Formats: sequence, C-alpha cells, structure tokens
Amino acid sequence: MLADNLCNLVALLTAHNTSELNTAKERLSEIERIFAFIRRHLMNPNLSPQTLAKHLNVSIRTIHNRFEAAETSFGRALLELRLDETQRALADPRQAVYSVTQITYGVGFNDLSHFSTAFRTKFRTPPRPISKVATIAGT
Repeated sequence: MLADNLCNLVALLTAHNTSELNTAKERLSEIERIFAFIRRHLMNPNLSPQTLAKHLNVSIRTIHNRFEAAETSFGRALLELRLDETQRALADPRQAVYSVTQITYGVGFNDLSHFSTAFRTKFRTPPRPISKVATIAGT
C-alpha cells in the first residue's frame, strides 16, 4: 500500500498539466476512500467488490480497474489488511483474553485453514497471541 501511495504521489508531482494533475488527485482520493471503506468493514466476512462498488456508486469493473492500477486485487488487498489486523490483535496484550480463533473470526476471516496458511506464509510463524509467544520464549 505504501508503494501504491508513493506511485500516486509521483504521478501528482510529475503531472504535466492541470488535467493530468486533477486526474491523479482524483485517483489518489478514490484509492484512499476504497481502503478506508475496506478498513471500516474489515470484520464483515461478506465484504466484496460488489459491496464496495455499491458504496462508492461505481461499477464493479471500476473497482477492479483501481486495484489493477495498484498492481493488486480486491481479494489480495483484503487478505493483507486482515492479516495485518490479526497480527496487531495477537500482539495486543488487551486482546490476550481472546483465542486465535476468536480474533480470526473477529477480523472477518471465515476459513481458519486458509487464514492459518496465509498467516504462516506472510509472517513465517504460526498465529499465536503474544502472551503465548512470550511463554514459549521463556520470558
């Protein structure tokens, strides 16, 4: 996401005319709105491109085009945001009362096997609350 924002900022800085500048600003604003909407609705296991398109009053194809321009897909972006949120929750001592399963479902995952595989792939470790990691490490 950082790379996407940097690309958009470069587009803004290198725009040759007002029209290009306005288009780049609009696209950046739209991408920001897309990700803000996804973050607000992350816990909804039924979040979809259709839901997003309806909220933004654009076509589903427009949603897919925006993600394509950002070199990702709706599903990939949603997965990344949910994995990051799960990792934050697992590292939060205030969340220690919840199991990994509760946290996983709480951020919108509905398939524990898929979640576990994706989490291990991204973070190179199985999902565990920080208190269990500290116990395993001997602290």
